[in-house]
Amino acid sequence: MAAPPQDIPRMLAITPPTGEVNVRVVDRWREAGALPRMAVLLRSPGARPLASVAGRLHALLRAVQSQGVPALVSTAQSDVAEAVEVCRNLGLAGIQLKGDPSPQNIVSARSMLYQQERLWVGCSQHGRPAPAFEHPASYVCAAPVFTPTTQQLGRTKHGAGLAMLRAWVEVAPRVLALGGVNYKTASQCLSAGAWGLAGIDAFFGRQATVANLARLVVAVETSITSRRQR
Repeated sequence: MAAPPQDIPRMLAITPPTGEVNVRVVDRWREAGALPRMAVLLRSPGARPLASVAGRLHALLRAVQSQGVPALVSTAQSDVAEAVEVCRNLGLAGIQLKGDPSPQNIVSARSMLYQQERLWVGCSQHGRPAPAFEHPASYVCAAPVFTPTTQQLGRTKHGAGLAMLRAWVEVAPRVLALGGVNYKTASQCLSAGAWGLAGIDAFFGRQATVANLARLVVAVETSITSRRQR
């Protein structure tokens, strides 16, 4: 397995599934000191990669790139080729495979991206990993740790707990905790071994105040310092 990139973000802001995205949220991220640790995942459930970075999310893409924040696009395995083109044409940092992709699918997607240049290939995974499973992704969004505050119509999700997160930490190089993650739960996730934090409401929703975002930054920086001292 190739070594993962070392600059995987510690905080991944995932765009809301529907509705307008106010780009002024980027100002809040900057004021809270979050930008140096962040990346943004452009995600529109049901949409192909090109559609995910156009329309309602295009202004956000421009805003984050102007601040030097890496942006990725969510994609199904069937649309990886299109996602690669989107990365090349728009200067994205990589892709995130959705739908619990297999290791073989991740390796295939990674080889396509690495033919262009070394970009991130993340993935979303739900529930516990298989035993003795070494994960080939650049990072894994392990979800849901806690009950998500952002729900999709027709889908009810319940938290799988910190034990699930710890299981992923054992097999994946970089694990981002997702699902109900906020300034109140961040330290629990990081203490369980998570590389970083991912979320929707924590970065785009009502929780995304400057004060709350600053608390997330403090939790991440504290975790980084603690690991360096071990």
